[in-house]
Amino acid sequence: MIRTFLEETQLVAAPSGWLDVSTISRFVFYAADASTGVKVEQAKDGSGTDAKDVSGTSVTATGAAAVEVDAQMLDIENGYRYVKMTGATLFVAVNPDGGPKTHTGVTTKIVVAEQSW
Repeated sequence: MIRTFLEETQLVAAPSGWLDVSTISRFVFYAADASTGVKVEQAKDGSGTDAKDVSGTSVTATGAAAVEVDAQMLDIENGYRYVKMTGATLFVAVNPDGGPKTHTGVTTKIVVAEQSW
């Protein structure tokens, strides 16, 4: 089970630009510091044409935050397939090259890790 998960998951440093997620069914952005607020945005191309927020992905926290998005949450019908999250340090792709899947009960998971020193 673990081996399968690792083969179907890709973890990379989050680039500052737009990512094409047309072949990814789910993805997670991680921000080490979400104190100024983070959100996932979507666009029609790699230059950010017609950029808009992905609904339900905005979070502010005193520490780190991870935002998981199902590809079905994107406005795919209108050509949105690029995403980015300002302040993200990691990007995890689940099912890379597997393409968007049809899911029932699509939800966004936001995990906030509060720092206490």
